[in-house]
Amino acid sequence: MLVLSLFLVGVICAPAEAPAEAGAPYDILVLKSYHPLMRWGEEILQGIAREFSREAAAETLYVEFLDTKRWDPQDLFPAQADFLRSKYAGRQPELVIATDDNALNFLVRYRDQVFPEVPVLYTGINRSEEEVQNLSRGWATGIIEEVDFSGTIDLALQILPGLDRLAVVTDATVTSDLNLRLLQTLSLDRPLQIELLQDLPPAELHSRLQRLSPNSAVLYVSYIRLTSGELYSYTGGLERVAAASPVPVFVVWDFLLGEGHALGGKVLRGQDQGRAVADIARRYFQTGQLPRTDSGLYPVSRVMLDYRVVQEWGLMPAVRETGIDVIWLNRRKTAWDLYRLEILFLSTLFLSLVLLLAMAVWGRRRQEHQHQLLMESEQRWQFALEGGRSGVWDWDMVRDALFVSDRWYSLLGYPVSSRISVVGDSLELIHPDDVPGVLSALEEMRTNRSSHYELNTRKRCADGSYRWMLDQGMVVERNAAGEALRAIGTQTDIHRLICLQQQLEENLMTKDVLIREIHHRVKNNMQIVASMLSLEMTQADRKDFTVLAEKTRLRIHAMAALHEQLYTIDTAALVPLQGYISDLIGQLNQFCNERIILRVSDTIPDVNLDIDEALPLGLLINELVSNSCEHAFTDPCPSSVDPQVTIDVVMEDQGMTVQVADNGCGMTLAEYQHHIQERCSLGLVLIDSLVQQLEGALTIDSPPSGGTAVLIRIPQRKRSKPVLCG
Repeated sequence: MLVLSLFLVGVICAPAEAPAEAGAPYDILVLKSYHPLMRWGEEILQGIAREFSREAAAETLYVEFLDTKRWDPQDLFPAQADFLRSKYAGRQPELVIATDDNALNFLVRYRDQVFPEVPVLYTGINRSEEEVQNLSRGWATGIIEEVDFSGTIDLALQILPGLDRLAVVTDATVTSDLNLRLLQTLSLDRPLQIELLQDLPPAELHSRLQRLSPNSAVLYVSYIRLTSGELYSYTGGLERVAAASPVPVFVVWDFLLGEGHALGGKVLRGQDQGRAVADIARRYFQTGQLPRTDSGLYPVSRVMLDYRVVQEWGLMPAVRETGIDVIWLNRRKTAWDLYRLEILFLSTLFLSLVLLLAMAVWGRRRQEHQHQLLMESEQRWQFALEGGRSGVWDWDMVRDALFVSDRWYSLLGYPVSSRISVVGDSLELIHPDDVPGVLSALEEMRTNRSSHYELNTRKRCADGSYRWMLDQGMVVERNAAGEALRAIGTQTDIHRLICLQQQLEENLMTKDVLIREIHHRVKNNMQIVASMLSLEMTQADRKDFTVLAEKTRLRIHAMAALHEQLYTIDTAALVPLQGYISDLIGQLNQFCNERIILRVSDTIPDVNLDIDEALPLGLLINELVSNSCEHAFTDPCPSSVDPQVTIDVVMEDQGMTVQVADNGCGMTLAEYQHHIQERCSLGLVLIDSLVQQLEGALTIDSPPSGGTAVLIRIPQRKRSKPVLCG
């Protein structure tokens, strides 16, 4: 184990692989498009130099700067060509590496004059490979700078889900023109308006940026040299754009990040460009031939974000939700970043010690395993019995010695210190009515008439109450003659089960009573139906059988609706008044003519009525409303009357008042009494009978304006007071 730990430490702490030696030194000229101290160019040069030994790079690596960011290449190139031709006339380089487009443009025009027949490699080029080969006529190969505009825009869309506008800032340099061509060829997966801010004066650019909406973003390409004469550094132009922009700024090169101006993007790194072209140079010196262009060697862009800028814009949750692998800049270094090797070393050492300790513990536990198995075997039966609501008893039938477990005591509420050592002690706890049965069962076990014991008994608890217990046991040991010597069993608390069984029996009895009551009510209702049909048949006028059948149906529904309402509340003997009247009016609307409006007062009380009061009240309302609909609006009533019937119920201290009023022809109390005496109308006869059944008083008012108002006062019954629902 210690050997393994030392091996792991050696692997972790091994030094990184050093750059391969390039063999004999070769003269290499790096022709840079821009000026010294420009980060992009510096990083490319660093990438090239790192691929050679320090001594070889110092002696044979030459660097020339064309300074085309700050000056117009058309003005500089002739003088620079003369200077370089004079400088390298006596010592031509063996290889020229052109970095960025302007250096390649210079060689296309002046290579034959300045560096005739010298092979050329290029890197950081913003043209297509086909275009470069056409320009160089095959004497150059190298690395294309594949700027990932599409990946940066996709990143912006992921971080800013509401993004619908992208402002692109460019200047008048060759690099901007070439990159703008690439940007204009993009095809996006979703609509995005791209606004080009190209070569704008500072004031106009500031104004255009300030007007960007919150759902916008800025893509900074370059703002260094303008046709109006202004000149800025890379970071100076970016700083000006970021200061004016009210939205995040994205970039596509790594050297623009880290100063707190740009949020980030899917960027190319200058060092990757340098290393890639240096690798091609090494292969050229090894083989003597320029290799063919291979797009697989092109460095890929990687997502890089400025930690502080992301936090300033409050976009950290959005970045985390994307799940993108990010290279962070300006993030405070953690202990892992600072002491990674030390942490790995200590973690490996700690892991080794833990493994050694685990092996020691495993060995100790293995020694204890057999002992634990024996203990578990002995205790398993006890856990199985006492884990539930059961206690254990063990009866030595020869010595009449009784052992009971702690659980046995706790089921009855006794402390373990209570001494129950013989069967007689336990018999004292049994209810007197159950003692004979217990003695009989014990005797059967003694006399070998039964080998099992099972009995439900009531036992006295410590608080003096009795609980039902189930005792079960069996004979487990006999002598040679077959006589019982020992019995073991359990005591289980079944008090709740017995109580539930008794409650179930009581519920079954209650159900039987309710069924008989239902049969009785159904019989009475059928008798009422038969009586109403007989009364209808005795009436002199039976011409319209449809009306007769409909009125009879409404009366039967009044009784059926009452039983339906019985199911809406828990008490089976009470009927909710509001629901009952609502059901009746729903049926009466079908009977009444469509032009007759039935109105129910909003003040109907929310009460429950006794069934003996609700049934006649429902039949009474049914008869009053159906009679009004049938007779109150016939000739000679004026046709201009808007027919309507109003139903109202009011609860008072003395009882209940029911009113059914219409605006029809009108009917006096004398006419009503005449119809009752002559029995001219079954409906009025039923109304009179139902009022008497309710012990109420009926009055009829027919005002001069027309209509009839029937008012029935029903006294409160002593046996069934109205009870408010809920």
